[in-house]
Amino acid sequence: MQGFKTALLLALFWAAASSAQAANISSADWGATADGHKIQLFTLTGPKGLEARITNYGGMIVSLMVPNKQGTKTDTELGFDDAAPGR
Repeated sequence: MQGFKTALLLALFWAAASSAQAANISSADWGATADGHKIQLFTLTGPKGLEARITNYGGMIVSLMVPNKQGTKTDTELGFDDAAPGR
């Protein structure tokens, strides 16, 4: 199931990047591993409101926010709030 989600996410962002407006990418420190390596959280934002938060620690998908019919975003991924549970 995780492989399917990753493939779907990559396909969505490939489609967003190939359109006239490319996705924005930002990063922030998100914690550290037990041996002190820094973990970063990358936020990819699509032009129509799709937002994915992915770590550089195993490529974990932390959050996948998608626009819904009500005009707000819905988190479709059961991710973590910080790096501790994923270590």
